[in-house]
Amino acid sequence: MSRPVRILLAEDDRILRKAGEVSLRKKGYEVIAAVDGEDALAKTRDQKPDLILLDVMMPKMHGFDVLSALKSDSSVRDIPVIMLTNRGNSKRVEINQAIQNILAGQSYTRMRT
Repeated sequence: MSRPVRILLAEDDRILRKAGEVSLRKKGYEVIAAVDGEDALAKTRDQKPDLILLDVMMPKMHGFDVLSALKSDSSVRDIPVIMLTNRGNSKRVEINQAIQNILAGQSYTRMRT
């Protein structure tokens, strides 16, 4: 029997993280929870999830910095990443541009919180 899909959920807000964990587990996914950017990077390298759900605004290491580090590391660069944010629509263009720059191997300007 194959193992369930393993998802790393990186979210610093405890309530949102727990809600995400419960929802994903109910759907049959294995969930690896990370509380900040450094935790997300370490757990990704150690446990090699099938998918990463990555919050943009996190303590210790910003989500964009985590994404940049992941895409620079050949052992984890091919893991799909979905960036999450609860920022309003006004920041979406800025977020999308930063993500595109990271994926293209270019520098980015970190958003102000």
